[in-house]
Amino acid sequence: MDAALDLLRHGGSAPPDIRQKLDSLAAQFDEQYFKLSGESDATTSEALLVFRKARAAAALAFALSPDSGQLHEAMYEAIIASDDHAEAIRVADAALRARQ
Repeated sequence: MDAALDLLRHGGSAPPDIRQKLDSLAAQFDEQYFKLSGESDATTSEALLVFRKARAAAALAFALSPDSGQLHEAMYEAIIASDDHAEAIRVADAALRARQ
C-alpha cells in the first residue's frame, strides 16, 4: 500500500501488478471481515478495522486504474474507509474544486 500511495503522491506509471496486488489484498481483508462478522452478532471494532482496510486497498486499486472512469469508485471506497464520512466527503470535494 505504501508504494501505491507514493505513486499517487508523486506521479509516475503504476507497475501492472500493483493493482492486482491491491485487489488481492482487498479480497483478503474482505474475507477476514466476513469471517469476523460471522463470529459475532454485532460488528466488532476489529471487524470494522479490517473492513476499512479492505476499502482502503480497493480505493488505491481504483485510483491507480488507467481508466479515469474509476475515479468515482476510488472516491467512494476512500470515503467508506474513513471513520468520519462527512470529513472525507469535505476533503474530497475541496480537492476536486481545487483542480478545476
